[in-house]
Amino acid sequence: MTTVKRSRDPNLDVVRCIALLGVVSVHFFMHTNYYFRPIQGARMYVMTLLRTGAMTCVPLFLLLSGYLLRNKRPERGYYLSLVRTLGIYLLACGVSLLYRLHAMPQLTARELLQKFLNFNLPEYGWYIEMYLGLFLLIPWLNILFHALEGKRRKQQLLLTLLALTALPELVNIDSKLLLLPDWWVNLYPVTYYLLGSYLREYPIKCRPRTAFLGFGLLVLAAGSMNFGLSHGKNFVWGNWQDWGSALNLGMAVLLLTGVNGMDLSRMPGWLKGTFARMSEWSLGAFLVSWIFDFTFYPILCARVADPHLRLNWMPVMVPAVYCCSLALSAVLQMVYDLTLGRLLKKTQQLLR
Repeated sequence: MTTVKRSRDPNLDVVRCIALLGVVSVHFFMHTNYYFRPIQGARMYVMTLLRTGAMTCVPLFLLLSGYLLRNKRPERGYYLSLVRTLGIYLLACGVSLLYRLHAMPQLTARELLQKFLNFNLPEYGWYIEMYLGLFLLIPWLNILFHALEGKRRKQQLLLTLLALTALPELVNIDSKLLLLPDWWVNLYPVTYYLLGSYLREYPIKCRPRTAFLGFGLLVLAAGSMNFGLSHGKNFVWGNWQDWGSALNLGMAVLLLTGVNGMDLSRMPGWLKGTFARMSEWSLGAFLVSWIFDFTFYPILCARVADPHLRLNWMPVMVPAVYCCSLALSAVLQMVYDLTLGRLLKKTQQLLR
């Protein structure tokens, strides 16, 4: 997730809002026991397709980082921009701590401290742990990428990264039989970042409807593959489903291309502003959404015993968590603006 700019592209705001929706949707399946029921029948097939499409969420956030931060350099102003990310994270830690003290009083002070130090006081804080490292690398990745002469050299670097991070995830379906070395697969955030930078410089030229059609077909193919490999048993986790896999990468690129190619010039100003604010609150919403997951889903599971029938509640639960998370994030943003935000602005003025 990236720091919001004053000069906004409404298409990118829409992409970020879709990515957040994907995060909330992926967690729907986790909290409704989808993974612990036999994968069979039409209903579970639909659920598998929906989950497959939602897995584009993290890839979209990382592609957007490359899209928006590709010209950043190792300068003081860039590193100061990290204050917002850390500020929102610490505020999310604060409300997460209050929630845990209320809902999980059995946790000791030592356990809470360990969760904070391990980036899981907010349950989904792993993203911040990953992003902090990427943030420090971004200026140097930009220098490297811009130093490559011409489109061909950049393509060669991307193909190398894809071979190291994306292809093994797809090919090594059987974890006991490694057809390709997979030691470097956790480098996928760098692959997505540089791919996003490349797409900003050399966008894919196709109509939005063509990109959306490709996205739908790839979701159908990948979802059917997931369904087939798990058919008749509990959901089978595999490398081909991880964030950096070639399937998730392809779906994310097609979705980004489709949304970014849409003509939103006639979108009403109030709607652009709404997407802009939602986009600005997306980081905090990502981090605090676990609070509403842990509040709402136990109620649903208690009242709807059959996990298959819980799919009927997806149109209710996902928007509820989505909206509540954004609302709480808006409060965190307001607190940040009145405290650390003001301090950051004064610091930037003094350093000019």
